[in-house]
Amino acid sequence: MNYIYQKIPLMALVVLSSMQIACAQNTTSQNKQCRSHNLNHAQHFNQMYKKDEFYIFYSTLSDSPHRLKTLKDLNNNKIPDYIEDLATQAVASREIFKAAGFRHPLQSPRYQNVKNISIFVQDLKGNGIAYEVPAVHPNLKHHMPCSLVMHISIDLKDFPGNYWTTVTHELFHLYQYGYTQFKNTWYLESLANWSERALRIDLSTGTKNLPALPKNSLQLNKEVISKGYHHMWRRLAVIESQDRLLIPPHLQKMRYTNGSSVFKDNEWRNTGLVLNVMQNLEHTSLNMSKQKKWHPYNWKEADQRLKSWDPIIWQNIQAAFKTQGYQTTEVKQLLKLELQP
Repeated sequence: MNYIYQKIPLMALVVLSSMQIACAQNTTSQNKQCRSHNLNHAQHFNQMYKKDEFYIFYSTLSDSPHRLKTLKDLNNNKIPDYIEDLATQAVASREIFKAAGFRHPLQSPRYQNVKNISIFVQDLKGNGIAYEVPAVHPNLKHHMPCSLVMHISIDLKDFPGNYWTTVTHELFHLYQYGYTQFKNTWYLESLANWSERALRIDLSTGTKNLPALPKNSLQLNKEVISKGYHHMWRRLAVIESQDRLLIPPHLQKMRYTNGSSVFKDNEWRNTGLVLNVMQNLEHTSLNMSKQKKWHPYNWKEADQRLKSWDPIIWQNIQAAFKTQGYQTTEVKQLLKLELQP
């Protein structure tokens, strides 16, 4: 099996969400058609706020379980600060992803007929969900264009604060969906967590005190492959300091409604590495689709999560280490480690 690891022209692939919305397929082109279907609780979303490509649907209804926990409006513009701050974080995340070289999902061949991202702010068990399938809900009070869809919790306590970067995390999932069909959790969630460091303080005390990277395959399986959230990317931020993106001055000026800075630091580390990883995975995903005669944008859910992808994903990461010239002792050790299918 041949893998090409150098940077390549960007092409789009999509990872299906485990909670995905079903979508009609168009096998004569490289685009799924946007599915139009009624949303069961559409009547709760009585408000909509638009910022660039982002449509944010939310509820202010007193009897709705999806009503915002706070309607505070410091600037008195009749838009709750919570909603404005979510929109600000979405725009800031998009801009820093662009500065790092990542392709916007709406600019990919996969999503070329989709022009917007709709965010539903609602009662959730978790903090957020990002869906892979474009959708439109015609029974909403306010117009919803064909969109990629995210759900964000109504109850991110003290949002935005110094910690909450949920929108960044879920938005990066959409970027991942635009590159590759691989959906192994250790890759998908750990890199979405890494993306949050664009807005947060990357080199915190906790990050600096992380243990060294795995020294053998057993440790690699235990400490990285078997975990949705692991320390590899954060450890690399400490030991590989040359690969970093300085936050552009105009982005450092961005503020939330309370006046606090959107970007808590002036740099974001390992951007070159992760961009290279995503490009590698895109190319490999396309190759696997051809070999197995699968639709390049519509692998079965079970196929996306196959454990047999773990060694292939790992090889793509190792190739990115080499391309980016990572030379520390810990990385050199990682380059020697192999995973068994």
